[in-house]
Amino acid sequence: MSMPIPKSMRSDPNPTSGGDQNLAVYPHSYETRDSIVAEHGKFLGDVSASNIRFVHVIALEKITSRNDFHAESSQLGIVEVKYNIKVLDSKARKVESLSGDIEWKNQAKPDEAVESIKAKKNIVIARLTCSGNVESESGELTATYVAAKKILAKYDITFYESSARSVESLSGKIKWKNQAKPAEVVESIKAKMGIELERLICSGNIESESDSIKATYVTAKKILAKYDITFIDSSARSVQSLSGKIEWKNQAKPVEVVESIKAKNGIKLERVTCSGNIECESDSITATDFTAQNILSKYTMILSSAMIYLSAESQSGNIEATDCTLQKVKANKAIVLTNSIAEEVISISDQIKMTHTKPHVAVLKSATAKYDIDLHNIDVLQSVTSESGSIKTYGGFFKSILAKNDIKIVDSTVETAVSTSGEITIENKGSTLVDIGQLDAKYNISVVRIRSLKKISSSSGSISARHSELQEIETKQKIYLQSTKCKSVFLTAYRNEKVIVDIPESIIDGNLIIDVQNENPSSMGSVSIAVLDNIFSITVSQLSDLNAYSSTFKEGMVGTINGNPYVYRNGKFVTLGDSRKETKPTEDLHVEIRGGTINGSVIFQNGTGKYTLLNDAVVKGITKG
Repeated sequence: MSMPIPKSMRSDPNPTSGGDQNLAVYPHSYETRDSIVAEHGKFLGDVSASNIRFVHVIALEKITSRNDFHAESSQLGIVEVKYNIKVLDSKARKVESLSGDIEWKNQAKPDEAVESIKAKKNIVIARLTCSGNVESESGELTATYVAAKKILAKYDITFYESSARSVESLSGKIKWKNQAKPAEVVESIKAKMGIELERLICSGNIESESDSIKATYVTAKKILAKYDITFIDSSARSVQSLSGKIEWKNQAKPVEVVESIKAKNGIKLERVTCSGNIECESDSITATDFTAQNILSKYTMILSSAMIYLSAESQSGNIEATDCTLQKVKANKAIVLTNSIAEEVISISDQIKMTHTKPHVAVLKSATAKYDIDLHNIDVLQSVTSESGSIKTYGGFFKSILAKNDIKIVDSTVETAVSTSGEITIENKGSTLVDIGQLDAKYNISVVRIRSLKKISSSSGSISARHSELQEIETKQKIYLQSTKCKSVFLTAYRNEKVIVDIPESIIDGNLIIDVQNENPSSMGSVSIAVLDNIFSITVSQLSDLNAYSSTFKEGMVGTINGNPYVYRNGKFVTLGDSRKETKPTEDLHVEIRGGTINGSVIFQNGTGKYTLLNDAVVKGITKG
C-alpha cells in the first residue's frame, strides 16, 4: 500500500517556481513500512519506506528503500535501496542498490558531483559527475557523458563520451568510445575479456587479461592483451600480445615513441617509431614506414620504408625489405632487399638477392648465404660468400667474392673472385675496361673487356678472354684470347694430349710456359708389377704409367712388359735385342698455336714438346724443352 505524505507537502501547485520556500516541508524524519509517493516537497530528516517515489522532492539526508526507489527532478542525499533504483534529472550524494540495478539519466549534468554509485547488478548512467567510484558488483555498467574517479564492474562496461581515472571489468569486456579525447586522463583500463577504445588518453596501462584490445585515437603507457591487439592512429610506450597478433596502423607517425612491440602470432605495423625492439615470437612481421632498434620474427619478415639501427632477423623464414636502411640482416631462409641499404646480410640456409636502382648507394660490409647470391648495383667492402651456390653481380664494387659454384660478374669491379667448384664469367658491356683483381676457379674462366691486375687461374678448366688486358694466366690444356694483351701464360698439360693455344689478334708479351705432367689421372690404366730375383713382370697400358714406380726398379734389371723383353738402364726401359732403341716413358707433347703473337719463348717444363703455328701465328722467342 502506498502512503502519501501529508497534504501540506503538496499545497503548492507549482513548487519550483519560487524556489524552496514554495515547497511543503516535512520537518522530521519520515519512516513507514509502506510505500511513499511524494511530489513537490522537502524532507529535512531521513526517509525510510518499503518503496519510494519522489517527483520534485528535496531530501538531502539518508533515503532508505527496502525494495525499489524512483526519483525525478529531485535533490537527494544518500540513497540506499534493496533492489532497483531509477533516477531521472536529479542530484544525489551517494546512491547504492544492495541487490538490484541502478538507472540514472539526466538531460544535463548537475552542478554537484555524486560521491559514489554502487549496485549489486547493472548500472546505466548518463550525464553526471562522480567524484568517487561507480561500481557494479555482479553486473554490467553503461555510462554516457559521465565523469568519474573509478569505474568497476563484474561484467561488461560500455562508456560513451565519458572519462574516468580508472576503468576495470573483472570478468567482462570494456567498450569506451568518445567523439573527442576528454581533457581528463585515465590512469588505467583493465578487463578480463576484450577492450575496445576510441579517443582517449591513458597515463598508465591498458590490459585485457584473457582477450583482445582494439584502440583508435588512443594514447597509453602500456598496452597488454592475451590475444589480438588492433591499434589505429594511436600511440603507446609498449605494446604486447601474449598469445595473439598485433596490427598497428597510423595515418601519420605519432609524436610519442614506443619503446617495445611484442606479439606471439604476427605483427603488422604502419608508421610507427620504436626506440627499442619489435619481436614476433611464433609468426611473421609486416611493417611499413617505421623505425626500430632491432626487429625479430619467427617466420617471414616483410619491411618497407624502415630504419633499423641494429638488426633484423627471421629465425625460420624469409626477409624482404624495400626502401629500408638496415645494419645486420639475418634470416634462416631467403633474403630479398630492394633499394635498401645494409651493412651485413646473412642467409643461413638459402639465398640472397639485393637490387638498387642507383649505383654506389647501397654499400655492404659483407654478404653470406648458403646458396645463390644475386647483387645489382651493390658495393661490398669486405666479402661476398656463397657456401654451396653461385654468385651473380651486376654493377658495383667488390673486394672479395667466394662461391662454391659459378660466379658471374657483369659491369662490376672486383678485387678477388674465387669459385672452388665452378666457373667464373665476367662481362663488361661498356666501352672502357673494368678493373679486376685475382680470379681463381675450379673450371672455366671467361672474361670480356677487363683489365686484370693480378693472376687469373683455372685449376681444371680453360681460360677465355676477349678485348682485355691481362697479367699472368694459369690454366690447363686450352686458352682462348681474342684482341687481348697478356703478359705471360702458364699451361699445365698431360702427355699424349693435344694443347690448343688459340689467340687471334692477341699478344702474349712474355713466355708461354707449358708444364708437362703425367697422363691425366682420369685416363690412366691399371698397372701390375711383379718382381722376383731381380726379374720383373709388368702389365701396363702406357709406359709412362711406370714413372710413379721408378724406385721399384734397379739398374740392369730385366724382365717383360706386356710380354716383351726389356732391360732397365739409366732410368729407362730399353727393348732387349736392340740396345740402341730406348722406350721413353714420356712422349712428346704437341701444341697448336692459332693466330696471335708471342713475344717471348715457348718453354716446356718437365718434358719435351713441339708446337705448330697456324693462322699466321708468330713466336718471336726460342723453344725450350
